[in-house]
Amino acid sequence: MILGHKTGSGIRTPEGVRVADNDLGFVILPDGRSYCIGVFVKDSKEDDETNPALIAEISRIVYETLQEE
Repeated sequence: MILGHKTGSGIRTPEGVRVADNDLGFVILPDGRSYCIGVFVKDSKEDDETNPALIAEISRIVYETLQEE
């Protein structure tokens, strides 16, 4: 498997809302198929560890689903 990604994050408002956390990536599966994925979390009140964990979980689900095909 080959992958690459770029994260990004916005500011946190005075009310504690993170305006954006995101990650864009590409994956080349062992069988040669490839896909791109973008996950955006907007207006989140979660802490700085939860949003990236959520993004990673979504990416894991996509990867595992494509591996099953």
